[in-house]
Amino acid sequence: MKERNKHLLDLPKVQGIGVSHHSHRISLYVEHSAKVPSEIEGFKVQKMEVGVLRPYHGVSAGSSVGTYSEFLHDEIEGTLGMAFLDEVGNPVLLSSNHVFCGIDTVQHPTARMGQPIWENTPYGKHNIATLENWVPIDEEGGNIAEPASARPLSTTTINPDVIGLGIPEAIADPVPQLPVMKMGRGTVLTISKVIDVHASVKVDFEGAFSTTFDDQMLIADGPRFSRTNDSGASILAKVDNKLLAVGLLMGGSEQVTMANKMTNVARLLGFNLPTATIV
Repeated sequence: MKERNKHLLDLPKVQGIGVSHHSHRISLYVEHSAKVPSEIEGFKVQKMEVGVLRPYHGVSAGSSVGTYSEFLHDEIEGTLGMAFLDEVGNPVLLSSNHVFCGIDTVQHPTARMGQPIWENTPYGKHNIATLENWVPIDEEGGNIAEPASARPLSTTTINPDVIGLGIPEAIADPVPQLPVMKMGRGTVLTISKVIDVHASVKVDFEGAFSTTFDDQMLIADGPRFSRTNDSGASILAKVDNKLLAVGLLMGGSEQVTMANKMTNVARLLGFNLPTATIV
């Protein structure tokens, strides 16, 4: 039987085999459009197209990520916002300063180039990237965004999909009442709408300091849209059948979620991403 199975698995486009002696039938699991015999050694053959079988691995936007915070002297967790290729084709991971850096400020620069970033899984923490670029938070105010980017390790497989939502085609500025969604570590997939696109807000960072952020987008529904550990998630909108990234989730309250505009994020980090206009 082992020799027969090996012979069948060596056939072009055959991905698997199952044998039922009770029904005297062989099931061949094949790639698309594979031709198979109707009978093998007196067994009727049943064909099922399954495509190419591969292991699931790699990290996707929406995954749980974290680092060690020298600022807080503790581990900090959040969400991977985006995974994409830069202008020269190198993979980049995007999240928030307080997720990838563990809170790095102008006044207290605690993050370091090459700082390890890990993915949180049911089987433990796995290093996936190293910190590469970030925008320090100014404790005195006047902030626009607090993004950070990381370079994946050579052993890390990157999936550009946002889990369950697809691959963003471009970035765009949000408009009031725009329906938006996000995939985050804290509340997983949620949907709401934008209520402000030019807000100036005061943000409390773990009780250590408060500072202001200008030109922020606010999203309705508070904790139903986001909670702890959703920071860093991409805020997405489906417009004219295109998936657009409009914001990078930063935090919120019991009433609203706040996010940096993705156009400001890209500009501050120096990424030249495709843009679109929402009308």
